[in-house]
Amino acid sequence: MNRIAFVQRVFSESHINLMDRNGSNIVELTGPRTKSPTFTPDGRRIVFAKWSRQGADLWIIDTTGQHLEQLTSAPVRDADPSVSPDGTLIAFTSNRGPGHGVYVMTVKGEVKGPPAKRLARGWNPAFATDGRHILYTRRTDQVSHLWVMHLDGTHRHQLTTSPSNDYDPAYSPDGRRIVYVRDRAIWLMRSDGTRQHAITAPHYWDSQPAFSPNGKQVVFARVNYVRYSNIVRKPARMASHSKVLTKYPHAWSIDDYQPAWWGPTLLRDSRTFSFIRGG
Repeated sequence: MNRIAFVQRVFSESHINLMDRNGSNIVELTGPRTKSPTFTPDGRRIVFAKWSRQGADLWIIDTTGQHLEQLTSAPVRDADPSVSPDGTLIAFTSNRGPGHGVYVMTVKGEVKGPPAKRLARGWNPAFATDGRHILYTRRTDQVSHLWVMHLDGTHRHQLTTSPSNDYDPAYSPDGRRIVYVRDRAIWLMRSDGTRQHAITAPHYWDSQPAFSPNGKQVVFARVNYVRYSNIVRKPARMASHSKVLTKYPHAWSIDDYQPAWWGPTLLRDSRTFSFIRGG
């Protein structure tokens, strides 16, 4: 089954929903003040951020809505989780150190496992399909660019050098391409940073893209004509038709954003990551 998780905000209250790939069978999964959903590789659980007056913590829940567990509990803002291909690690953004940084911890979380390890300055981490690299966003010279590093935080390498801001990166399931945002449009490039090109027009104001399980389509948030956002799906190429998945007649205060798409082809063989488990 292909399923898409996304955040829905009604007025000022947000929660996470699940729906089928065509936008049908929408069900509410989490309670209020929840954002940043991401699937575990087996599709059975979702890691997300829950916000409060003290900040934000990471939680995990079954896609059935059962077995809710808290993963972090520091009085800071932990958000933007990404689960490793073998399901053992979670990378995330936190402001617990100097500025915003990329951290990694076991899927058990800090409540039951060792403390998270800081890898680099930046935000929006995304595990590579090989499980050995992490893609992230970092600001240099007042502009945000895409960077990649090894799993232990070494060998940091800048991928984009555009004068525009690049952010919201995600790998394709085969690891050969990266989808991201530049100038309010969705862009694609090879995983080495070459062949950069837009696949949507900037006048739409698109953001937060993710690949489909087979890598042939992307799903993302698009601001509509009344300045609220919908979840949109389109083929991962330039001139192609877009399909709006969430649209509510006569609804003027519903925002849908931060989509994540899971399907069976995302499953990966188990790997061994030992550098953090020893803590």
